[in-house]
Amino acid sequence: TMFLHPDQGRDISPHLMTNDGKPMFPNPMRDQRVRKAMSKAIDRKAIVERVLAGHGVVASQHPPSTLFGHDPNIMVEAYDPQGAKALLKQAGYGDGFQLTIHGTNNRYDNDGPILELRHQRASPGS
Repeated sequence: TMFLHPDQGRDISPHLMTNDGKPMFPNPMRDQRVRKAMSKAIDRKAIVERVLAGHGVVASQHPPSTLFGHDPNIMVEAYDPQGAKALLKQAGYGDGFQLTIHGTNNRYDNDGPILELRHQRASPGS
């Protein structure tokens, strides 16, 4: 299982910057709407289909259904880029921010491509 763990424990995260490169305070990851927006922005189905060539399943949580701790009531977050943008705007981050994502490379099959992002600054309306 591969998962994203946002840096929400610190008041200021070294991995989050304003669009002009300044540290952010407060840390936007402490806002549940921002974390939910990130979840909505991940196209899990496309990752399984395109990066993993169909050899995977979309997960709603870290423990798979076969392990203790799995909650069958937690549903997979739907891919919803417009909903993600709306949540960011509602949280006060309508213009976005810079985020550095760290992850493994060559530890798991296709782990690097799963985390690759095009470096692109999206406009608020796109």
